[in-house]
Amino acid sequence: MSRNMKAGQRRGGRDVGAARSHKPKPRPHHRGVGDKNLGGKIAGGKGAGDRSAADRGAAGKSAAKAPRRESLRNWPTGSNVLVIGRNPVRELLRHCPERAKRAFTTHQASSERHLANHADLEIHRVLSDRGIEVREASFSELTAQCGTDAHQGWSLEAEPRPTSNLMEVLEAHAEVEDGVILLLDAIEDPQNLGSIIRAAECFGVEAVIWSKNRGAPLTASAVKASAGASELVTLIEVSNLHDAIKKCRDAGWWVLGAMVADDAVPSHEYDGPLKIALIVGSEGNGLGELTQKRLDQKIMIPLQGRLDSLNVGQASAVLLSGLSAKIRSVRAARES
Repeated sequence: MSRNMKAGQRRGGRDVGAARSHKPKPRPHHRGVGDKNLGGKIAGGKGAGDRSAADRGAAGKSAAKAPRRESLRNWPTGSNVLVIGRNPVRELLRHCPERAKRAFTTHQASSERHLANHADLEIHRVLSDRGIEVREASFSELTAQCGTDAHQGWSLEAEPRPTSNLMEVLEAHAEVEDGVILLLDAIEDPQNLGSIIRAAECFGVEAVIWSKNRGAPLTASAVKASAGASELVTLIEVSNLHDAIKKCRDAGWWVLGAMVADDAVPSHEYDGPLKIALIVGSEGNGLGELTQKRLDQKIMIPLQGRLDSLNVGQASAVLLSGLSAKIRSVRAARES
């Protein structure tokens, strides 16, 4: 017996591995199990196995007319953007639902008890309350649309976020005594960009600035990595980062560069001005030479382990945490 066949399976009309039947074949005029014409021509009618050509043609036409689901690759449309991931979608719906156009999800809303995550339930309720179109999709369809399988079952087509202007931000903070503006020098990894934006939101950064010509754009992956922070922090893309640094200095911001150098002050010892324009550099090369020439001061993170570096997302979080603590302390003393 073939290794690919199991007992009881049929080969050539016989049961393989079973005893051969000695039951005689039924005669043509009897309606027996072996009669191929049962319910067919002998019975004088059309059986399930004897459909006419017209019947088969009609069935084929019916199948051909069945609607095909439009590919999710057709969205987003026009200038709209795609927001992916549970938290980014939820934060957009919380803070600017008017931008949402349609949602795509693998999480069906037919029964609330089937939604294991409360965030999924919240998203469905907001979409329903706002009358925003929801399209159910398979996991593979959503992955093809998003270009990643890290979508957590959600994507949202939305209008682009309104752009912010650097001079407007600087004018709005002209009278403040402290705060942090974060400038990014050639950050090329979208995941790092997203994690930096997330840290910036957590530690109260006023704005994140980077050059559109020298760095990663705010892609769907960067938005996902920001965990929704990209919808909350003021984001500014400029044509020339060095020009932006000069504008910050002219507006009274102390330009502080994160880099390892002999003249860099350890972050925990920093006691300079607290109206800070902090610059962090690229993953491989750090701050560029022209950027270094525009610094007022350098700052570094002292490490104690056997590894000699942090990635730029981690380093940004450490620096922002320390500077935020100093600013909170000064503000508390000022108010007391």
